Amino acid sequence: MNTVKLNIGLENNPYEFADVLTLVNELAILNSFRQESGEYNGEPERTFVASLYSEHTKERILKQIERLTIEFTQECIAVKINDVGYLVYNPEYKGEKFEFNNEYFIEP
Repeated sequence: MNTVKLNIGLENNPYEFADVLTLVNELAILNSFRQESGEYNGEPERTFVASLYSEHTKERILKQIERLTIEFTQECIAVKINDVGYLVYNPEYKGEKFEFNNEYFIEP
């Protein structure tokens, strides 16, 4: 069983918090969730923060998160799988890509 933690921005997301919750809940077993105030590009951003359990492989989880970047029109989604951090980028994103930075990750 893998522990998955997500930070998903809500400011430019076409979905409301409840809809994000529903779609994320379809990925795995939802353990906890809440809305926090995060930061993106130096600006405050409402952020969906969640912890889940998944029986899928790391590769499958990352592919599922990539699909969420498309659905939620995100440049990327920050995720931790078993406490290893990743920035999962939208496949259409052409800008500069950064490495995961735990300093900006909001723990569920």
